[in-house]
Amino acid sequence: MGLWYKVAKVDEPQDALRTRERYEFLQRYDGGVRVIATSYDPLSNRWDRRQDYMAPVDAKGAALASHYQLTMPVHFSISRFGPFGVSYYVVALDPYYQWAMVAGPGPKSLFILSRRSDLEPELRASLEQLASSTSRLKAPLHWAAPDQDPPPR
Repeated sequence: MGLWYKVAKVDEPQDALRTRERYEFLQRYDGGVRVIATSYDPLSNRWDRRQDYMAPVDAKGAALASHYQLTMPVHFSISRFGPFGVSYYVVALDPYYQWAMVAGPGPKSLFILSRRSDLEPELRASLEQLASSTSRLKAPLHWAAPDQDPPPR
């Protein structure tokens, strides 16, 4: 779990203006995950913070038990209001949990989460190559600038 930074993304209209995106994942008692998402909107000069609930689901959208063995791609449903969720897929994951490549919710949406806000150029190139090879990359990845300032609490 822990803190992850969105270091690269394919810009989607609904979140093209969001910058300095980070996600804190916290294990819940029921096996699900609480997600605290924080981002900055430079046009309004304000921070946005929201909480969501995330759970791994099977192909039919039914929640999986927390002990279930998950294989790639892992299908997650993220919901803010009741049982209706938005689908995301973890399509690649570093064996040491330092980065994750995630697709969804739209067919063109792809982003990379990392434990650090800045990645080495070699790793960036490798991740771009991996994204291209998965056939999920429909537009160029936009890399975020390193994040030095913490968001307000």
